[in-house]
Amino acid sequence: MVYLFLIKQEAGIPRKLAPTIGIAVDHRRVNLSTESHSANISRLKEYRARLILFPRRVGQPKKADSKPEELKSNNTVRLTEAALPISSVATRTNVFSERKISTMGKGEEAAYRRLREARSEKRLVGVREKRAKLKAEEASATKK
Repeated sequence: MVYLFLIKQEAGIPRKLAPTIGIAVDHRRVNLSTESHSANISRLKEYRARLILFPRRVGQPKKADSKPEELKSNNTVRLTEAALPISSVATRTNVFSERKISTMGKGEEAAYRRLREARSEKRLVGVREKRAKLKAEEASATKK
């Protein structure tokens, strides 16, 4: 996920630390939805809470590094997808419901088929004309 600077500030993650712990930043993004804004903040807070940061130098831990007790624990997960599955606020299945061809009426199914055929006809007009012209030339050449 790509996050805004404001979201990271509200989640308590410093701007320069974010890329080093796997959080992408895009300064061009604008988040207009308060729902997704709050969901992103909670997701970042949860990510930060589960994240275990090892110190770069032994014996010199920084403020952002994890505590020694957390470093010794064996319940580490390598993939973030397994630890933090992303559940969208409004998934496409909730917003759109696809209609299967089997549930369509006969007229609707035929209309869809006719539209598809019309599109392919329009797309292939030149190819078919060229092929017909070549066949006609071959036929006239074989007659002579």
